[in-house]
Amino acid sequence: MILAPLFTVKAIAEVDLSKEVDRILSLRVSNEAKIDSAYQFLNVNIEDGEGFKQWESLITDQMIPYMKDKDASDLTFAKLYYQLGVVQGAQGERQNEDVMKSYRIAEDFARKSSNLYWLGRIIEIQGTREINKGNPEKGYELQEKAIEAYRGAGEDSDDRISGCFYAEAVVFFNLGDTEGIKGVIERMKNHARHVKTEYRYRAYYNLYAVQSVYFGSLIKATDNAREKRALLDSLDKVGQSAIYLIDNTPDIWNNPQALPVWDFYNRAVRFVEYEDKPVVDSVEHYLTRMLEIDFRGLQDTQMEAEVSAASLRAEMWMKLGNYDRAKQAILAAIGKADSMKINNIIIDKIELYNNLLIIAKQARNYKEATEYAEKIGELEKERYSDERAKAVKELEIKYKTKETELSLAQSKARLNSTLMWLFAALALLAIIIAIFRIYVIRQHRVRLQQYIAGLESERARMSRELHDGVCNDLLAIQMTMTNPENLALIESCRESVRRISHELMPPEFEYATLDEAVRYFIGKQPQNGITVTYSSEVFGNNWINLPEHTALEVYRIVQEAVGNAIKHSGGDKVNVNMTLKREDLIVKIIDNGHCAPSGKHGMGVDSIRRRAEALGAKIDISMSESDGTKVCLHVKV
Repeated sequence: MILAPLFTVKAIAEVDLSKEVDRILSLRVSNEAKIDSAYQFLNVNIEDGEGFKQWESLITDQMIPYMKDKDASDLTFAKLYYQLGVVQGAQGERQNEDVMKSYRIAEDFARKSSNLYWLGRIIEIQGTREINKGNPEKGYELQEKAIEAYRGAGEDSDDRISGCFYAEAVVFFNLGDTEGIKGVIERMKNHARHVKTEYRYRAYYNLYAVQSVYFGSLIKATDNAREKRALLDSLDKVGQSAIYLIDNTPDIWNNPQALPVWDFYNRAVRFVEYEDKPVVDSVEHYLTRMLEIDFRGLQDTQMEAEVSAASLRAEMWMKLGNYDRAKQAILAAIGKADSMKINNIIIDKIELYNNLLIIAKQARNYKEATEYAEKIGELEKERYSDERAKAVKELEIKYKTKETELSLAQSKARLNSTLMWLFAALALLAIIIAIFRIYVIRQHRVRLQQYIAGLESERARMSRELHDGVCNDLLAIQMTMTNPENLALIESCRESVRRISHELMPPEFEYATLDEAVRYFIGKQPQNGITVTYSSEVFGNNWINLPEHTALEVYRIVQEAVGNAIKHSGGDKVNVNMTLKREDLIVKIIDNGHCAPSGKHGMGVDSIRRRAEALGAKIDISMSESDGTKVCLHVKV
């Protein structure tokens, strides 16, 4: 993800900020010029963290009261409240209510001033914040209102409108609505054709970024070779167009928030994922350009780029069967990560060691796999400790903040200040972060599916070994024995081995549906005082339409959950129900046991959760002594 400092920080000797703001406010210039000068001064002298809190106090205690005393214009107050909201937002989640309150006050003043450009700016940033807080519908509604205001303001709003369309595309990506994305793309195309020349390159660059992710998602969703080829051609054209803009319009990248890192990365991904065989030269070309970018001291961004490049190189060499090269690429990135002191280093290293774990398993080097798994555990523990310490610190800050707010409430200060163009990049920054997170989540799901496919292959091998080896050996032993009691024991053992072998073997969903496979599995469960029942329903769909990989993972989840209920619940009834709808599959496994929740779980529950994650499904497991255990799986089909 692309991270950039919100404010320019310069080291200046100790300065009494309050006195300097008073001096600036006493200058014989317009109110607008005073606020502008005060903003520039604070921007240079205040660093992050507690510095933003001091900035907020200077606005509320000095600048706003001064502007109220001078009867400043409504537009001046709109800009001041907007700036206050941004400064509060830079302090973290604890300020969320104050941020939205400041933005609402700013919006009221903007409406009174009849300045549609600033009304659009204020509504736009509220919409972006709603999207980032997980309220996509509200965020989309606000972006539409911002576009309406911008269009009423005139041509100077062209660049802002382009950013609003970008935010709307992110909303549809989050909702998985491809038709909605397609509609936004058409609107972006039409907008780009008519904007002023100075904004046209950026409008087209935003369009290419949205199209790139859109075509990529369609490619992953189709199995039709001709359709996939057409989509690949479209993706190539879009990627080449974005790179052309990067190479031929350098002014776009003068802004420190704008780094074309992920354009090069996505081109590299194209040549790793969407060819029968990775094109090594093309992958290396784009990864090299990606890492040659001037990161302007943004260590978090540089580390993210290095880790992503190493992971992609490893994936390329794994596809080519060269596990040694893949391992070398990741170990080099880990060495780089160890040498850099940045905030998200633990998360990056966990991702790298996960890739090493996958390589070790595929190479059947189980000793190294165990070492990597232990290292991941250590990093997860360290990450937990860091997050816990951070949570405690936030509680302390919140307590101190409440004390400060009580003190500020006795003052007559009410809000004011001017905002400079530097804040305009905040909305675009949040959108880029959201799109890259979508890509990372999808990549993680692909790796998880590969891991589970390996497990199924191993289960099939064990099934054959039990059936063809152990079972036949037991038969040979049985034929040499004459004692009836010993014969009965051998026969019972053979039946148990045969049953385990059949359960390990993946069902042939080419010949049987998920419904039929589960029904057969339930029907052959030994009673032993436990009644296992099964029921199913279908609405607007058919079991044969369920993809084979989805059916197999659901079957394994049912198998594991029923086995757990029989072995550990202590109840006498287990009920399995599956409901298939047009777009959803809901599976419920319920027993009447008395298993009290302990906060701990074994490999069975971990296996269920991993398989659900690989499907992108929701899984809910609840246990109580009175109601037994309930496992509910919700799969989007």
